[in-house]
Amino acid sequence: MTHPFFPGGFTSIGISELNRAGLQVRAYDVTDPATGAVTRVTSPDPGRMLISGKASDANFFDPTQLRGIRKTAPYFHDNSAATLLDVLNHYNLLFTVTNTPTVPTAEFNGLIAYLNRL
Repeated sequence: MTHPFFPGGFTSIGISELNRAGLQVRAYDVTDPATGAVTRVTSPDPGRMLISGKASDANFFDPTQLRGIRKTAPYFHDNSAATLLDVLNHYNLLFTVTNTPTVPTAEFNGLIAYLNRL
């Protein structure tokens, strides 16, 4: 079964779109080689798009595995989450924006304890 945010491979988890780290946003003009159409993408970090050359890959990254996550702070490609609590808060914000069920904040301590055991 695939998750709507992790369909397999590269995906966006809202880091560049929300830009909570306040990184400088830049404009990129991406030309489709098949049609010659130019798409302007604005992003603080367009990720996979810089490798593939496809505007549809803007803000897509390869999500990391959870094993040993307690040892890998800060989190996300832009280091915008200093703690696992910051990670959970980001996902709750993302899920709220996308009308996806959120994780009850009462369960955060248990979830953080679980992640620290991986």
